[in-house]
Amino acid sequence: MDIGSPGSDWWWGVRDRLGPEGHKGRKKMAEKDAVAKVRRQRVDFVFCSDEAENVFLAGDFNEWDTQSHPMKPDGTGAWRKHLFLVPGTYEYKFLSSGDWWVDPENPLTCPNCHGTRNSFVVVCDREEG
Repeated sequence: MDIGSPGSDWWWGVRDRLGPEGHKGRKKMAEKDAVAKVRRQRVDFVFCSDEAENVFLAGDFNEWDTQSHPMKPDGTGAWRKHLFLVPGTYEYKFLSSGDWWVDPENPLTCPNCHGTRNSFVVVCDREEG
């Protein structure tokens, strides 16, 4: 049996572990392992509106996808969503009934490329403080 040829069982076993990109997949595996060792932290987002029909959370953490993070009403006029994020800084906004909103409860904002502002949150590793 030739263990080095692309058709051998050994080769397919290595390919399965490294992915279709071969040795390039090792870097991606190492990056995934490094991220997996970082503890994700729970971050709670709240948007208050008695009049909202729907609210979505969009930001760096979901590539500004306006549909992937719907928020749920809690019956008190607040819409809630919690995410588990790796330590870092994340810009975000709320999308409610077609209008974008910064987080009125968060004083941390920064300018964005549209000439308006985004809210941002800094997620720290619990060991860092």
